[in-house]
This record gives sequence, structure tokens and C-alpha cells, in this order.
Amino acid sequence: MRSQERFRIPQLLVAIGVDLGIYGGWEREWLFWFNQDGERFPSPDERVEQAQQAQQELEDLRNRLKQHGIDPDSF
Repeated sequence: MRSQERFRIPQLLVAIGVDLGIYGGWEREWLFWFNQDGERFPSPDERVEQAQQAQQELEDLRNRLKQHGIDPDSF
């Protein structure tokens, strides 16, 4: 299977194919599911990383608001 090749499953509106990703701490090509627009669903490890990044961005925003005298808990 080549990296760009996707096998569509029209009944489920998904496709399956190979793409570069991180799973179990290993970055390599893995078999992934894709939505009908061709966007890959993230691996569990990638979802954890995305959640951690979002949490850090939220914390950064809270700190910036506090620096400007705004209480983020008052919203």
C-alpha cells in the first residue's frame, strides 16, 4: 500500500490508509482512518498531545488576562 492510497468505505463515509503518525511513542507510517474529506483521525497518542497543547494554550490565555487585570474566572 502506498502512503497516499486510501480505500474508501462509502457506506460508513470513511476511508482507511497509511499515513505518518505517532502511536505508542513510535513515529512512523501507520494504518489510519480518514473522514470523507480525507482528513486523518488522530491516534490516541496524538489526541493526548492535542489535549495537552490546548490546556497549555488555555493556561497561557488565563495568565495574559491576569496580567491585564482581568479575572478569567469572572466570565
